[in-house]
Amino acid sequence: MAKRRVIVKRIVSPEGRIIGESRSEVSVSGDGDSTVEQTVSVEVCTNVSYSSSISVSSSSFASSNDC
Repeated sequence: MAKRRVIVKRIVSPEGRIIGESRSEVSVSGDGDSTVEQTVSVEVCTNVSYSSSISVSSSSFASSNDC
């Protein structure tokens, strides 16, 4: 059975404007060879426009025999 989790954190100005947002997504498969995939992205808002400052994807593999 696959599981997925998404975490979103925001930085809000005193005026209520969102000036930054980070999003982390993790997916885990439940088969014999477990696969973990994580994607992290960060967006920062300036007075001009939105710009993406970080985008990272990684995968790691672990055999169920290692546990």
